[in-house]
Amino acid sequence: MTRRQFSPDWVEPPGATVASILAIQSIDVQKFAARASISSDVVARLISGDEVIDSELAERLAVHLGSTARFWMSREKCYRQQLTAAAETNQGDLRDWIRALPVADMVRFGWIKPESFRLRAEACLRFFGVPDLQSWDGRYSRLMEQVAFRTSNSFDSNPSSVVAWLRFGELEAQKIDCAQWNCDQFRQSMNEMRALTRVAAPSEFIPKLQAICARSGVALVVARAPKGCAASGSTRFLSAKKAVLMLSLRYRTDDHFWFSFFHEVGHLVLHGTNSFFVDGKGLVGSDREREADEFASESLIPESQSSLLESVGSDYRSVIRAARKLGISRGLVVGQLQHRGKIAFDKLNYLKERFRWDDF
Repeated sequence: MTRRQFSPDWVEPPGATVASILAIQSIDVQKFAARASISSDVVARLISGDEVIDSELAERLAVHLGSTARFWMSREKCYRQQLTAAAETNQGDLRDWIRALPVADMVRFGWIKPESFRLRAEACLRFFGVPDLQSWDGRYSRLMEQVAFRTSNSFDSNPSSVVAWLRFGELEAQKIDCAQWNCDQFRQSMNEMRALTRVAAPSEFIPKLQAICARSGVALVVARAPKGCAASGSTRFLSAKKAVLMLSLRYRTDDHFWFSFFHEVGHLVLHGTNSFFVDGKGLVGSDREREADEFASESLIPESQSSLLESVGSDYRSVIRAARKLGISRGLVVGQLQHRGKIAFDKLNYLKERFRWDDF
């Protein structure tokens, strides 16, 4: 098929053709990825339109799916051109959509590249894996409604910024190989995760925490929140087999970070695979949020050890002794003492570990 002959009028990623061929041949993504020596994540991004077909990938597709490398390159070029054309339509709506997004932070964080308006619109659409605004509305309108409801109490929250943050988490989660979701195994990992609270450096404990989560089907993503995103954490299931647990870098002390983490863990183990949560200061609370708070408190200081906390005095030596006996960080002990009204919120804060998030 020549380039002149290949001029369809649809806006559909080449991956749609790949998915159609695989369906016709009754081949699943993993089997095809193995046969073509392509990672399953690349195939997934290809199908969604997020992966650009270069000459090497075009050759592999030609060999294992048929047609020619030239066909696949032409298909890719046509798709990108039509993405651009789609972005140029309805400029007013497109500009309003882009203004609502935290584009400056998306560029600063490396989520998209700095571009002119026309190319920036294409970059934003590509980031969300859609060809145009109509498709974006179709895919994200329900998520926007859920986010808008959950953030309605927070004056510094912009639903579009939250959705952009969630989308980045989804993209990062796709890169993390996970076992299938196993709630019982995840619960059994609590003590292992709890022990990491005593590790001071995020660059050391985050990879270990991600590995523990992945064993139970949870992709842990730690990502800076853009302007307008008041979220400290979020959980949802990308499928019945894989969950994503997101944490922002909003909290810089160990007590806030770890309580937020175990709060999100609580959502996953208590509230089912159809649940979706965005959490943060000023966001809408519910009975399920209180349940997750109780789960986090119990995970950090089990009821069987709570008497240790009751005996802790207001001096730093007793806090250090209690932390050693409980097997958690000193900052978490201070945070729990403050939360329970045992000491004032301005006391012993120097025992909390302040994290540096330079690598995130």
